[in-house]
Amino acid sequence: MSDQTQVVRDLYAAFERRDVGAVLRAFDGDIEVSQTDVLPWGGTYRGTMGAASFFQKLAATVDVTITAEDLFEAGNTVVATARTRGRVRSNDVRFDLRSVHVWTIRGGKAVGIQFYFDTPAMLAALEQAPTGD
Repeated sequence: MSDQTQVVRDLYAAFERRDVGAVLRAFDGDIEVSQTDVLPWGGTYRGTMGAASFFQKLAATVDVTITAEDLFEAGNTVVATARTRGRVRSNDVRFDLRSVHVWTIRGGKAVGIQFYFDTPAMLAALEQAPTGD
């Protein structure tokens, strides 16, 4: 396993532990995080403070677990296929989406992340009426 792939594996392990400090330490100071801006947490965020803002907005909207299934490396790029599972906090709607994450790694740090998944399905979960008990 290459150094780039190990950095990404370690990041997923830190996400799973919800270890924000370990995640931010693995990010380069100039990191760029992006996801479609049609989502409440979406947009492009720069720097570790921007990345922290992205993850705070994400966590405020959804309770999510990401499970990396396969990692493919091409130079400084590591592409992860994953499952993004969780629930929308406002309505308790559950979701389970396949996702793709494109990581750029340089000097042992993540300098870029692009997150992709079924945006219409996520929007439908976000917009669904609250579930009742």
